[in-house]
Amino acid sequence: MGQHKGCGTYNRGKGKGIDFIRAHVNYAGDDCLIWPYCRDWQGYGNFGYLGKMLRASRFMCEQAHGPAPADKPFALHNCGNGHGGCCNPKHLYWGTPSDNQRDTVKHGTAKRPGGRRQKLTDAQVEEIRALAARGVKQYQIAGRYGVRRESIGQILRGAWRKGKQPHLNQMFDPVARSQMVAKAKALRADGMTYMQIGQQMNLNHQAVRRLANETADRGGV
Repeated sequence: MGQHKGCGTYNRGKGKGIDFIRAHVNYAGDDCLIWPYCRDWQGYGNFGYLGKMLRASRFMCEQAHGPAPADKPFALHNCGNGHGGCCNPKHLYWGTPSDNQRDTVKHGTAKRPGGRRQKLTDAQVEEIRALAARGVKQYQIAGRYGVRRESIGQILRGAWRKGKQPHLNQMFDPVARSQMVAKAKALRADGMTYMQIGQQMNLNHQAVRRLANETADRGGV
């Protein structure tokens, strides 16, 4: 089992993330250079460096274009694909808060009033299932629709109710939930870590921990 691509491991400058940035700081291609490792729930790349978790695109912008100017603190994407994991240095530039606000509207990543993202429609749910059937990774789908990867997993497992976006810890089918509990316990008994189990089951490690430690008479997570 390979290392989990979650965002909880600090590489302290010795991991694949920092090596990838150093190798691609002079990337000459015009296509989006997609971050191949840890991605947050919004789809942006993250990596560990010197004991801190950093956003890959911002660090790439610093390496390619120097430190952020005082009046331009935002690392922006002219391709509009930051949420898709792009970290091509040619697509990155330093921008003002106004530039950042304008880009979120231009590229369709702005939040609704109150800070809440648009809920997925039934049509989008079908699109997500079709993308997954074609082999598109869950984190890539999550980045495209601005939801958590775990929510995509819930949709693909059928844990979806019309008009309601699935919650990470909800499992509507008790049979499916029982099967997941049994699988989590079995994999844990085999010596796998919660993160490794989560990678296999498309859940985060906190949810796996709750499943693996769930008792028979417990009604929910």
